[in-house]
Amino acid sequence: MCIRKLLVIYKWSVLFVGKIGLLLVFSVAVKEITSFYIYAENNNIIIDDSTFLQISKKEVVHMEIRSPAFRNGERIPEKYTCSGEDVSPPLEWSGAPEGTRSFVIIVDDPDAPGGTFNHWVIYDIPAQRNSLPENLGRVRQLPDGTKQGTNDFGRTGWSGPCPPVGHGTHRYIFKLKALSVENIGLKPEASKSDVIKAIEGKVLAEAEFYGTYSR
Repeated sequence: MCIRKLLVIYKWSVLFVGKIGLLLVFSVAVKEITSFYIYAENNNIIIDDSTFLQISKKEVVHMEIRSPAFRNGERIPEKYTCSGEDVSPPLEWSGAPEGTRSFVIIVDDPDAPGGTFNHWVIYDIPAQRNSLPENLGRVRQLPDGTKQGTNDFGRTGWSGPCPPVGHGTHRYIFKLKALSVENIGLKPEASKSDVIKAIEGKVLAEAEFYGTYSR
């Protein structure tokens, strides 16, 4: 699109304006190419200098996370909440990009009265894993090195939905992050904020889904 516009301007400028037109072409060219490269930078595009083709820096990633216990947007079964057994739900994921060395999962309630409230942070999940079973418990670390952090209840591991009675329906966002490192360098029981800081610049892809709950 950029090159086609320049050629049209060049043709008519040379025909009607001569050398002044060439200066116009140069001025427009600088503006167009600068805009194009800004667009490329903002959209993770690189340019093949020989053909001026746009080539994506990253492969197209279709990573997904889900639970066999409830579908995206559905009500979370009581079993996984403070009204029930309060055990962690089973999770499955797929489509991690090449180069993934580990995963992080964070579960937040953005509708909590005091602002976003964290219910689960689990990290250093090995890249070979594509699921978590139901009821991981409150163990600090699994045999495969997976670590559970401290949630905003002050507890290790999962603490299920427990919105104030009559506060309406809350959403619980399950966020999966594929990382370029095997270990983020934190001990078990780290906070969500510490995990977020530790993974800066290491996230290859993200996916999320959510469930709802009310009391």
